[in-house]
Amino acid sequence: MNKTRKIIAVILIVALLGFAFIYYGMYFFGFSGMHSNIVYNDGQIKVACIGDSTTYGHGIKNWKNNNYPALLQNELGDDYCVVNFGMNGTTVQSFGDQPYIENEIFIESIEFEADIIIFMLGTNDSKKENFRSTGDFKKEYNVFINKYLEDNKSAEIFLCTPTSAFYINGKTSGPAEFDVDIDIIAGITQAVKELSEEREYGLIDINSLTATHPEWFEKDGIHPDNEGACEIAKEVASNIK
Repeated sequence: MNKTRKIIAVILIVALLGFAFIYYGMYFFGFSGMHSNIVYNDGQIKVACIGDSTTYGHGIKNWKNNNYPALLQNELGDDYCVVNFGMNGTTVQSFGDQPYIENEIFIESIEFEADIIIFMLGTNDSKKENFRSTGDFKKEYNVFINKYLEDNKSAEIFLCTPTSAFYINGKTSGPAEFDVDIDIIAGITQAVKELSEEREYGLIDINSLTATHPEWFEKDGIHPDNEGACEIAKEVASNIK
């Protein structure tokens, strides 16, 4: 009986260690979906980074320190409090397969009452099952932004175009990885530019920044690596400053 208990105990310990190892690996590379606690000091300028997996940092090595909002914090310095409100797989559009507004992070991002709000969404909206037209996308984006301004009308808004998407493994047509549609991304990029002009918001053209750097996307063609995240953070910081 004692021997049986020892075997069971060993199995449980090995299983727990295996689970811990897998979970740590998911956290380290930005696959866990966890968010760091908000640490805000009085007087800091609050910056909310709203977005999908590019904002969250999917696949980023040492995710906690190297996702683009964390790097943006380094670029801006201690006068700012930058918070990552990215959520993997989310869409602007309420009829998408995973609308951002249906996630708890949406409520948390509004309650943060940011002084500066940086939106970078649209990649997942490009999927054929999510996309109807650029007109519908702009309409939905307008509604989405307005939800942040209902009780925070003084917030400064920046709209980022989505990152470029690339084919990998010799593919040259059809949907890219994660069913992202490269042609539709182009239309969404133009829609974001038009929306920023119509509403007189700051435009940060991440699509153009990444268009000539497929090496940042070698992993899956969709998510930037550490170097790409660093360059995105620098571009966003330069616009804020």
